Amino acid sequence: MRTIVLDMGKLVQNGDHRYNGKKQRVRQEILMKVYDFKVLLEPDEEAGGYIISCPALPGCYTQGNTIDEALENIKEAILLCLDDLQGQDQPIPDMSRTLISSVAVTV
Repeated sequence: MRTIVLDMGKLVQNGDHRYNGKKQRVRQEILMKVYDFKVLLEPDEEAGGYIISCPALPGCYTQGNTIDEALENIKEAILLCLDDLQGQDQPIPDMSRTLISSVAVTV
């Protein structure tokens, strides 16, 4: 996170900052990065609905009765996994170069 003095654009610490003897108000600017995680969605033959997982985050999986519900649930599961990684000072996997393809085989 970084903070910016509103009227000067100068980077300062959170809270108040003195400039030329006058107190300047600052606001906090939260810098967020968008991550694009690939997910695998499969029908749940036994219970119905769908099972969805994020291969880049081992153990990150959930389910939903519909595709939309499963996608919403995996977003929450991914956020929980990322929060856990950050809490352990572990890096977030870089998925920017991950490709998805399919392979056809004849049997």
